[in-house]
Amino acid sequence: MIKCIVIEDEKRTANYLCKLLLDRELEVVNILTSVEESLLWLAQNEAPDLIFSDIELGDGKSFDIFNQLVIDSKIIFVTAYDQYSIEAFKHNSIHYLLKPIKGQDLDQAIEKYQKLSSVNQVQKLQKNYKNVFLIKSGHQLKTIRIQEVAFVFSELKTTFIRTNKGEKYFLDQSLENFGKELNPRLFFQINRQMIIHFNAISEMTYYSSTKLKIALNPPVDKEIFVSRDRIKPFKEWLKNYTD
Repeated sequence: MIKCIVIEDEKRTANYLCKLLLDRELEVVNILTSVEESLLWLAQNEAPDLIFSDIELGDGKSFDIFNQLVIDSKIIFVTAYDQYSIEAFKHNSIHYLLKPIKGQDLDQAIEKYQKLSSVNQVQKLQKNYKNVFLIKSGHQLKTIRIQEVAFVFSELKTTFIRTNKGEKYFLDQSLENFGKELNPRLFFQINRQMIIHFNAISEMTYYSSTKLKIALNPPVDKEIFVSRDRIKPFKEWLKNYTD
């Protein structure tokens, strides 16, 4: 799930952009309305994956935010003025959208972000990832090898591992943090609630033109879908899979 924030002082524009993003299954973490508010929030919170930012704000230009803070997030500037395009690309910007925002233009911007993320994902393959995990099971500690993990999922704000044998174990950390310890060659986060191992996939079918349904082994008692914004990178992961 792509996490993003919107920096926009026009309420109608902010709401419209958020609707477009939610329709594309991006998670809008917050809406910020000024340079001052944005500086404070970004200094105190984890940086999102993507920032959609107007340039002209009530208390200055949003460029002031990115001149004062070092942020890893990719930025897409949204503005009614095209004279800022050159300066925008000096601030980690990957795209530039003109108001009124068109859905097709937004799709192109998101696709560009996903392509850049895929490149970064390949670079992450250089990292060393855990092969064994220590799990608490009742009063005992149990070791689980990475080859035994079928998928990891969150349920009622709690994270669990499901093994190839169908065993279910509680994890004392968030799905997001645990996912960072998994080799992306082997595992893929298909939606906000689940990370799966390649070998756990038993069947894939199109549920609709924009929905991909997955059957898992061991099976689960509910329907599992790949998030709309993850379908394309998911297909790329399948094509490039190596064990």
